[in-house]
Order: sequence, then C-alpha cells, then structure tokens
Amino acid sequence: MTTLLFAEVPQPSVPATPVVPSAPVTPAVPDPGTPAAPEEPTTVPPPDEPAEPIAPDPGPDQAPEPERPPQPTPEPERTPPEPDPGEH
Repeated sequence: MTTLLFAEVPQPSVPATPVVPSAPVTPAVPDPGTPAAPEEPTTVPPPDEPAEPIAPDPGPDQAPEPERPPQPTPEPERTPPEPDPGEH
C-alpha cells in the first residue's frame, strides 16, 4: 500500500463557493430590536353627493311605470253587535 502525500492530491483551480457572496445576505428572522412600522388606517373620503339608487335604463320596448301614490285601504263595514239572546 502506498501512502499519498497531500501535495499529490489535485486541487481545483476555482473554489466551489466564493469567499465573498455577490448578493447581500439577509437574515431569515428580522432583528427583534427593530419594531415594524405601524399600519395606518385606510381613510376613504366621503362622496360629494349622497348615494342614490340608479334605476335601470328602460329599453325602447319598455316604458317606465309612472309612480302611483299609495291607495288608501277601504275600511271594513261596521255592523252593530247583535244582542246576546241569553242576556236580558
């Protein structure tokens, strides 16, 4: 059995991994000492005009129905109560 000397082992001319990374290294977990920026509530400006329901545009074969005032309900006919034949 022959012993190999370290000088006889071929070494690669280019290292497998670069010594200095080309991209900055970012930690997987953020630093707990740096608080996150608080979220600001979303503000929606009020509309300039009040919201009104939009009626659909009737087609040429449909005419819009005119608005009718509510009809009064007829009152039921009143009949006088009949006397109970058992009472006098």
